[in-house]
Amino acid sequence: MYTSNVFAILGLRSLYFVFAKVIDTFIYLKFGLAVILTYVGGKMLLADLSPIPTALSLGIIAVILATTIIASVIKTRQRKPQRRPSQEQRSASPAENREQKEVSDRHLLLYNEEQRERKECRSSPKESTR
Repeated sequence: MYTSNVFAILGLRSLYFVFAKVIDTFIYLKFGLAVILTYVGGKMLLADLSPIPTALSLGIIAVILATTIIASVIKTRQRKPQRRPSQEQRSASPAENREQKEVSDRHLLLYNEEQRERKECRSSPKESTR
């Protein structure tokens, strides 16, 4: 019984790495995976007191995953799409256009640096502590 629960946690850990690439798309997925891992850990601790059937556990895990994915899709659809600039905004002075371009260039640079750091964190091996 204990061994099967350990392998279940290892399986969930590998499932986390599968979802790591879509974690930005599904914004609530982190919380769902945390709840699932907490549930499995609690199930392991309470296995001797009240065993939970495997089918029920699988159902609970599936419901948690489905709920977080559906909530994430709903939340991302509610985000307002960027609107095209109105005629007044397009007819701004050259100085204002330059300033807006500089601001957007800075934002793009910060975004690219953040993405690069995330990629490096995911691809670099963890250093062991002594």
